[in-house]
Amino acid sequence: MSIIIIIILLIVYISLGFHGVPEKWEYLVSRFQKYNCTKKAGLYWLPFGFFKLDHKVFMGEQALPLSLGRDGFGGGVVDFKDGSAPVEAFFNFRIFDSFRAAYLTADILKMIEEKADGVLRSFLAQYDIEEANELKNGFNLGIIASMTKYIPGAQVPVVTSSDFYKILHNWGIEPLSFTVTDIELPQVIIEQRQRVLQATKDVEVAELGAKKAEHEAKTTLIKASGDAKGMDEITAAMAGRIKALVEKGMSPQEAAAYVVNITKAEALKNSQQVTWIESNKSAARGASFGAGINSVNKKK
Repeated sequence: MSIIIIIILLIVYISLGFHGVPEKWEYLVSRFQKYNCTKKAGLYWLPFGFFKLDHKVFMGEQALPLSLGRDGFGGGVVDFKDGSAPVEAFFNFRIFDSFRAAYLTADILKMIEEKADGVLRSFLAQYDIEEANELKNGFNLGIIASMTKYIPGAQVPVVTSSDFYKILHNWGIEPLSFTVTDIELPQVIIEQRQRVLQATKDVEVAELGAKKAEHEAKTTLIKASGDAKGMDEITAAMAGRIKALVEKGMSPQEAAAYVVNITKAEALKNSQQVTWIESNKSAARGASFGAGINSVNKKK
C-alpha cells in the first residue's frame, strides 16, 4: 500500500514539473530566488521545488491603448496650443529581450504607458486642436518620438536617434508605431464649424438667387426690337447693377429683386411693346418695385 502511495506521489511530482511554453512566449526561470534560464516555445521539465517560473513574457506585437482624457495616465486631457481636448491613441511595441523587460522594471507595461503617454502629450502640444485633428492620420512613430512637427511629404526622422527609442530599447522594448485614432473637438470648435458651413451655404444660395434673378429678367423682359444680342446686353447691365448694390451693402437677394423690378420699369418707359411672361398684375409689380426702393433706402 505504501509503495502505491509513493508511486502516486512520484507521478504527481513529475507531472508538476512539466511546463509547455506557447509560441511567441518566453518563460523566465529562477532557482533558489535567482534567475537561472529562459525557456522558449516548447515542452520542459523543471524539478518542482528547485525551479520556479518567475515571469511569462509575450514576445509578439502588442497594442497599448492610450486614453489621454480624464482617465489617462497623465491625469487629464491633452493641452494643445489653443485649448484642451481628450485624445485616443495606440502605441504598438514588441518585447525583444524578455530578461530586461522582466527584471529592469517593476511593471514594464506601466512604464511603457507612462513614457508613451508623455511623449505623445508633448508632441501634440505643438498644434492647435483643429490642426492636429486634420493631420492626425499623418502622425507616425518617427516624428512623434523626435518631437518634429509634421509636414506632409517631408522626410520622416530616424526614430533610433530619439531619446524615446533609446529608453525603451534599454528596457528590451522595440517601439513599432503610434496611431492617433480620435481627437474629441470641444463644443466651441464644433459650433464654429457649423457656422462656417452655414455661411458657405448662405453664400451659395445667394449666388444661385442672383443667377436666378438674372435669368428671370432675361426670360420675362422682351423688348419690341430686342434680339439675342440685345438680351445679352440687358443681362450684362443687370449683373453690373446687382454687383454694385451688393458692394454697397445690400444682400444679393435684395439687389437682384430690386434690379429686376427697376429694369421692368425702364422697359415699360422706353418701349411701346413689352410682353410679360410672368404674372402681369400691375398691383404686384408696384408692390415689388416699392419694396426694392425701400430696401435700398434702409441700407442708406
